[in-house]
Amino acid sequence: MALLLQGESGQDRKAVARYAAALARIHRSRPGFSTDAVREHLTRQILLRVWRCPRADFDAEASARGLVCGARAVEAAKRIVPGFLEESGERMEARHAC
Repeated sequence: MALLLQGESGQDRKAVARYAAALARIHRSRPGFSTDAVREHLTRQILLRVWRCPRADFDAEASARGLVCGARAVEAAKRIVPGFLEESGERMEARHAC
């Protein structure tokens, strides 16, 4: 997770802590929920928004953060997607996340 947040603000880091708490709540309220169910496309879209980078630069941005490639960034970020969507008022089902 630290690599995902490299270069991000303290506020961003606090948001990720809130997302972790949201994930814990989801695990309690939806037994059997797994972040494996979070769609890669949705996770990539969220990272593009958070990192403020163009789609063409996604792999380079992930690599610059030490994540080697975009696919690894997506796998690492799936844990923050439910909390991100919860906080932004979006529903995972509505965004086709699971």
